[in-house]
Amino acid sequence: MKKLKMFLDEKDKCKKMKDVILREKLRKYLLSKGETKDEINNMLRQIDFVLL
Repeated sequence: MKKLKMFLDEKDKCKKMKDVILREKLRKYLLSKGETKDEINNMLRQIDFVLL
């Protein structure tokens, strides 16, 4: 049971890291397309809202 919990915790950490990496890639892409930081932050907030 303890190993299962450790595995699930590790899996959750990996998912969070992947989400962070994807957000940063999206942020860099949008900056390269000329979006402002405020617009990008609003878009990311909307994405978070939809995913919750």
